[in-house]
Amino acid sequence: MCASPASDRVLHTAASLFYKRGIHAVGVDTVVSASAVAKMTLYKHFPSKDALVAAALDEQGTQWRAWFSAAVEAVAPTAPERILAIFDVLGHWFETEGFHGDATLNAAVELRGTEHPAWEVVRAHQGWLRGFIGGLVAEAGLDEPECTADALYLLMEGAIVGAQVGITAHPAAAARCAAGVLVEVRSVAHRPPREAGHGKARGQGQRQGQEQEEVGQ
Repeated sequence: MCASPASDRVLHTAASLFYKRGIHAVGVDTVVSASAVAKMTLYKHFPSKDALVAAALDEQGTQWRAWFSAAVEAVAPTAPERILAIFDVLGHWFETEGFHGDATLNAAVELRGTEHPAWEVVRAHQGWLRGFIGGLVAEAGLDEPECTADALYLLMEGAIVGAQVGITAHPAAAARCAAGVLVEVRSVAHRPPREAGHGKARGQGQRQGQEQEEVGQ
């Protein structure tokens, strides 16, 4: 079904209300009233509240991902720098008016233990985040890429939750500090150069030993 101004208005209104108040706290009647549409119009485009929740979460996630990826790429030119820029961008996001955490994480908490259609949206969004970080890790050539990407992903999600709960004063900066240590430890530049030197020395020693044995014979 093609989108219409009315369906777009319902979608954006629902996304805003669910994000600010919570999925369970917002009923269809509230969305209808705030959208200034008839209930029949809402159900014409979204057959159930569950369908509306999933669509609103998907739309919100699409917009957020576009903003986030563009912001990270605009801040830093190289992959290692972009990894750290993730946390700089998060820090700015945390300070924006109306920040209420990650909409998909909020939904995951509210919908836990159910088979709600929005779960597919939640997993897709979180999978994109992990893939985005994994791509930067691969581009940066960091050691143990899967483990490193997992750790960075968890640092990112932890920072978001920390910002929402408010226990840590500067969650993005703290997560960036930890990420910086991880990137340094897993970077090519951090690998001890002596390994190559030892290998070369061992090879030379073996050749010298063989030459001495040949002379003795």
